[in-house]
Amino acid sequence: MDQASIMNNMAYTLIKFKQYDDASDLVDASFELQQILPKRNNMTMTVSTMSSMAFIYYRTRKYKLALDTYSACVQLQSKSSMHNEKDKVDLLKKMVEICKKVKNHEKRVQLLRCILLYQQSYLPEEDEEIWE
Repeated sequence: MDQASIMNNMAYTLIKFKQYDDASDLVDASFELQQILPKRNNMTMTVSTMSSMAFIYYRTRKYKLALDTYSACVQLQSKSSMHNEKDKVDLLKKMVEICKKVKNHEKRVQLLRCILLYQQSYLPEEDEEIWE
């Protein structure tokens, strides 16, 4: 697992310098390594790795792949107790931004409604601002 973490950190550095092809190779290798390791699967690292790949897709204008990958991240997060609703909302907001960019307004509205539902379900009932 240490090697996968090192690869993710190296990919993050390459992303900072906009070297997306090399970063993509490292993220792919890290993900493959995580899949073959014994099943002490680290869901947080897997989501982080996939999120990095989705970001690379976004920056290289592969918007459909970015959306699909972020969607897979959200699905993995919902199966994990390590991620809270804020984590899910953060990814949904990234998906909203991609939908805005590709002018997929229907999907964008759907995602914004999901964000609103998350916010409503995790706010105290006495907080009336969100209900107005």
